[in-house]
Amino acid sequence: MERKRGRFFVFVRARPPPTSFFLFLLVILSSAGLSASQFGTPTAEFDTDRLALLSFKTLVSDPSGALVSWGNSSLHFCRWRGVNCRNHDGEPRVTALVLESLRLKGKLSPSLANLTFLRRLRLGNNSLEGSIPQELGFLSRLRSLDLSYNHLGGMIPTSLLQNCSELRIFSLSHNNLNGTIPRNLSNCLYLRVIDLGRNTLEGNIPSDIGSLPKLETVSIWDNLLEGSIPPEIGKLASLTGLHMRFNHLDGPIPAAIGNLSSLTQLDLSNNLLAGAIPAEIWNLTSLRGLLLWNNRLTGAIPSDIGNLVGLDRLLLSSNEFTGTIPPEIGKLEKVSAVFLHNNNLVGTIPNTLWSLRNLDALLLRHNHLEAKNAAEWTQHFLDALTNCTRLRILDLSINHLSDVLPKSVANLSKTLQWLKIHDNQIAGSIPTEIGNLSNLTVITMSSNLVDATIPAALGSLRRLI
Repeated sequence: MERKRGRFFVFVRARPPPTSFFLFLLVILSSAGLSASQFGTPTAEFDTDRLALLSFKTLVSDPSGALVSWGNSSLHFCRWRGVNCRNHDGEPRVTALVLESLRLKGKLSPSLANLTFLRRLRLGNNSLEGSIPQELGFLSRLRSLDLSYNHLGGMIPTSLLQNCSELRIFSLSHNNLNGTIPRNLSNCLYLRVIDLGRNTLEGNIPSDIGSLPKLETVSIWDNLLEGSIPPEIGKLASLTGLHMRFNHLDGPIPAAIGNLSSLTQLDLSNNLLAGAIPAEIWNLTSLRGLLLWNNRLTGAIPSDIGNLVGLDRLLLSSNEFTGTIPPEIGKLEKVSAVFLHNNNLVGTIPNTLWSLRNLDALLLRHNHLEAKNAAEWTQHFLDALTNCTRLRILDLSINHLSDVLPKSVANLSKTLQWLKIHDNQIAGSIPTEIGNLSNLTVITMSSNLVDATIPAALGSLRRLI
């Protein structure tokens, strides 16, 4: 206490806030990814991010009102919908712009390239159109670029792959992109996913795709790509998915694909590939999907197919395979779909097929399959629908199968929906017990030797199309 000029001054020492208060404040600021400087006068770099976002907004329409927060001048832009920020040198900078599935329409603004700290740009499943600005190639910190499921056109700018040392995901699928796949993929050493499916890309697959050691998925299906599959793909030790269906690829399947020990999905369907399946393919024990349908592939299906014990789908239809169906196919205990139709397979159906209890669909139509005798055919039919309790689709049409349909059809699987046995030599009458197949939606028996009389029991099949 001090006495001065008749006044008393009392000095009271203020008690500081507890340490926990400062910790709480620090957590709040850091969880928002912002610093206290955001409330002061922004620097030029800081304002650049805001202006880049506003430029983006001026070129898109927002019918669902997803960007309504972007018009709130009192709301910091780091809190706008889809915008994420982090502190860099004391300033909040935009590191992610995620505006997926918001019905946005319009064009991409080149000003997005001014978001120099951007790591994720995800604008998929909207209605964006026009070309991809080549300026986006300046985003050297970008790790994920996803512009899939839009209406973007033009060529893929080569600039996107010039400063891509950080890029992990490169997804431009389901657009209207044309031209070729850029030839500078080798710049993107950390790339894990290439997804360019469902476009109109032309030309060859660049061989430098084999120089990406981290690559896990290559999805370039449904384009206009041509030429052979580069054997350099066999160098991609981390590859799990190779999807190239619906193109114009020709030549043989490279034996080097057999080096991809981590491969789980191999889809080369609907191309112009020819020759035998390389023996190395049958050693890919991690494979779950082998899809090679609709090419001009030849040769026999080897007994080594039994090595693919993890296989879920075996689709080899519409080729020129010859020989018999190997009994080792019965080792594929996890397989749910076996499509071998439209080939030149001969001989009998191996009994081991009917041990596949996870089998959902079996298509063997349009081959030259037969039974040793009538009794064998009957047994096949019974085993198929008795043991394969999940079977929904059975198509044995256009073969050389004979004998009558057994009356014990009444005990058959209730899961069956499609039964196609037309264009064989099946004789006798249609058993009335077939009416017990309550889930049947399709049944075809034409071009056989069966009695033309249609049993009234078929009327109980209410789901028939």
